[in-house]
Parts: sequence; C-alpha cells; structure tokens
Amino acid sequence: MKKYFFIPTIALALLFAGCDEKPYIDAPGTNNSNIPDSMPTIADPDPTPDPEGFVLPEGTINVYEAVQIAKKLKSGETTTETYFIKGWVNSFNEEQRAKTDFAKYGNDFAYLSARNDGLSSKLFYCYRIMGPNGAKLPDKEAIVIGDFVVVKCKITNYSGVYKSSGNCWTVASNNEHFNQVFEQDLLPIDTIHATCAEAKAAALALSSGATSRDIYVVEGYVQSAGYDATISSGQQKWFWIDDTKTGGKVLEAYWCNVPNSEAVPVGAKIRLTGNLMNYNGTIAEIKNGDVEILELPEQ
Repeated sequence: MKKYFFIPTIALALLFAGCDEKPYIDAPGTNNSNIPDSMPTIADPDPTPDPEGFVLPEGTINVYEAVQIAKKLKSGETTTETYFIKGWVNSFNEEQRAKTDFAKYGNDFAYLSARNDGLSSKLFYCYRIMGPNGAKLPDKEAIVIGDFVVVKCKITNYSGVYKSSGNCWTVASNNEHFNQVFEQDLLPIDTIHATCAEAKAAALALSSGATSRDIYVVEGYVQSAGYDATISSGQQKWFWIDDTKTGGKVLEAYWCNVPNSEAVPVGAKIRLTGNLMNYNGTIAEIKNGDVEILELPEQ
C-alpha cells in the first residue's frame, strides 16, 4: 500500500506560545473580504518540493494558499469547506503542549510552513492536531519538526492567527514511525448513510469508548430534549437528533462544527457527518462532526 507521512514546519526564526500568537499578522477584526483570490505572493519563496513519490489527496493546497484563504475571513469566521493542507512541521506551541495532558487527549499543537528551511514567514497553526480519522497520537515522535504532512481541517481567522478549526487530522506523513503506527488507519474508509436509529445501533455495537473507523452521514431533526446552545471555537456543545420532529434523544451531536459558529435551533433538519462513538456504553454520538442545516424550523 502507499505510505503517507506528516512533518512539522514553522519559521525557525519565530517563537510562538499560545493561540494568541501571530505567526502571520493582520489587524485583528479586520474585514479582509476585499483581498483578491489571485493576490500575488512575490515576497514568498517557492514552497519546498514535496518528498519524492508522496501521494497527495485530490485538491490539496499548500500553506501559502491556506493562509490566503484565512486572510479573507473576518476575525472569528470559519470556512464551511474542509481542506487538505500540505506543509512542513516548522515548530510547536510549547506553552500549549506543557499545559495539555498529551497522554489523555493524544493531540499536539504544530505550526506548518510551505518551506522546510525556515525562510517562510507565513505559517499555519494546527491546533489539537491528531492522527488519521481523529485517532490519538501514541507519542510525540509521531509528529516531529521536519516532517512533511497533509492535514484535513476547516480554516479560521482567530484574531489574526490563521489556524485549523474543529477537527485537525493528519491524513498523510513521511514520518516512518507515524506510518507504522497508523498503517491500518491510513487505508481507505467507507462513507455510510444511515438513519438516526441505525447510527445509534451501530454506535452502541462498538466497545465502550470506541470510535468507528468509517464515516457516517446521518440526517435528522434537532430535539428539545437535552439541548444545549453553547458555542465555543465554532462548535456547539451538544444537541440530539432523531428521525422524526417529535422524537427524543437518539443520536447525540457532541461538540460538532456548526455553520457560521451559530447554534442550530430546535426543530431544524440537519445532516451530521463524522465518526460514531460509543460513550460510556450507553450513549450513541458523533463527536466533532460537521453539521449542515437542510431545513430551518417554521417560525
């Protein structure tokens, strides 16, 4: 099978320590929608060539292009589209690493650059980066400085920091250790369309705490039971969906990515896409999935 890899890349001349750092600085809160898509990047050196034989997902963009997309967003705004972004691991947010329980969460905080020589000033921050399909990183050797990686995420402008939003998964890397650990996870996965009832049954058939490898696409109606409208980092705390408008707590959308960082109202018909999870042996959920609103409730 084809091997994939991940590499850290961040301007070696810059040191960052937290989500408020400015790997590439704009005036926070500025409306950048007038920046043209074809804005030249003459001052930027050409990206370092991809490793020989490296296979990219279709539509993959580089760090320069990811930054350009983020620059056009208003502060706090997130793309609706999910992107594949390639780059070199440049550095890590050491302050964030120090205060995060790596063993518990299995995620890291890496900066990517288009170049592997420290010449680029445009960096993309991978916040809570994980392995394929959201798998926990087994150790900090799975992602190291100098790795070439492809990550899958949405893009946000966080007060001038251009970063991932919601899920940030490493889908390919040239790190041999990464590929050995995640060999099975890098194989193609299936997309399964299911009803809420079918998704619940499939989730509860998993071991307690386990997550499905396949991606599920489930349509349903947001229920009033157990509803929470809290929004943080573009994600709604939780709500439940069922196959009927007057149903109950069948499938939980837990910290899922909602459109425009706005709460999805009770009664809306939505499409929820992500991995199923068996929480504590009793709750069927999709955690950190993507939400698409199909119909809003009648006023």
